Amino acid sequence: MKAGSRPQYCRIRRMVQMVRKGEETGDLPNSSDFMREFEVSRRTVARDLDFLRDPPSPEATAWQARNAPRWPTTTPGTGSA
Repeated sequence: MKAGSRPQYCRIRRMVQMVRKGEETGDLPNSSDFMREFEVSRRTVARDLDFLRDPPSPEATAWQARNAPRWPTTTPGTGSA
């Protein structure tokens, strides 16, 4: 798969890795670094950064709460957590 066709979640995961590494080394990446890494436009980088920056909507949070997996509060066979 060529770099420009990566799904958004792959780019975002790598962006977070690049920022964390930049914090450690003192050399934070900028939009040009992201554009070069992923072979995407500046606008695509901006959309990805907006996605990271913006909190989830109340509707999405409510949907996630309703549809999240339910884990048992006790361990089977022991009666305790």
